Amino acid sequence: MLQQTTVSVVKQRYALWLDEFPDIHAVAKAEQTQVLRAFEGLGYYARARHLHQTAQHIHQHGWPEDFVSLRKLPGLGDYTAKTIISRCFQKPVLAFDVNMHRLFGRLYMKYPLSKQDEKDLEQVLAPLQEQHNPAVMGQALMRFAQGECKKNMPACENCLFSSICQARRHNAQQSLFPQKRKKKVYLESIVLFMRQGDDVLIEKREEGIGKGMYSLPRLSVEEFTQLSGQLSGVFLALKSRIHTYTHHQEKLMPHFLNLKESLNWDFGPRCYFENEKKLKELPFMAIYRDILKSIEQENLNTLF
Repeated sequence: MLQQTTVSVVKQRYALWLDEFPDIHAVAKAEQTQVLRAFEGLGYYARARHLHQTAQHIHQHGWPEDFVSLRKLPGLGDYTAKTIISRCFQKPVLAFDVNMHRLFGRLYMKYPLSKQDEKDLEQVLAPLQEQHNPAVMGQALMRFAQGECKKNMPACENCLFSSICQARRHNAQQSLFPQKRKKKVYLESIVLFMRQGDDVLIEKREEGIGKGMYSLPRLSVEEFTQLSGQLSGVFLALKSRIHTYTHHQEKLMPHFLNLKESLNWDFGPRCYFENEKKLKELPFMAIYRDILKSIEQENLNTLF
């Protein structure tokens, strides 16, 4: 959960997660839909799918105790695998996150660090880690970088490493990290809450963002203009929402539609009508769950 999600958010959800999945074997025995539902709202849902696959592997074969074997598990990159090896098995390895890269990048006046740089530093520090607790040492370096060697306004005057810091010597604490401005892509979509009797049209995502999760069908503004000419029922425009993804923003304009007859429109093979009462059991992406909750709270179903 802590991959790409802040501690403050995870703290609220982790206790609920443990209530449902008290150990890794419980995760392994659950259906993927159940795991995704428990992850709902945290985003980056590939983490949940990988967690489920990894739990099943560990349930059958036990925990790997070396880096190479751990690295082969779904969803475990170098950082996560090394963190487990260091903290659970007390092996002298260093897990390099963005804070560690910033600390050692400043010390050696080189950023970003290469994989070879990481290996070299790990080899240099291995004797120290063997003398002390590898987990504690790795955490201490990470915490120091996070609290003292900040990206903006690092506490150089009180830094333990100030005498050997190459970035401070060359007054390059900030210039070492050039600002990258990524161009945001802005999209607009119509989101349909399409109700027919007791059923609602939903979509199960089989690829891309939110794979394995559910959403409400979306159309472009042009497509909705074409569709609206066929509508014999009632439709109501709801409050728009802005949803931010990693590389783009999307303006979602929900529309409530109460159909009186079938439409001659192909929404694709992943869209189907589901009983409205079952929607609470399915894992929806957060923005679509928010739309569903607003429709329920406003009692729109009772208006038509």
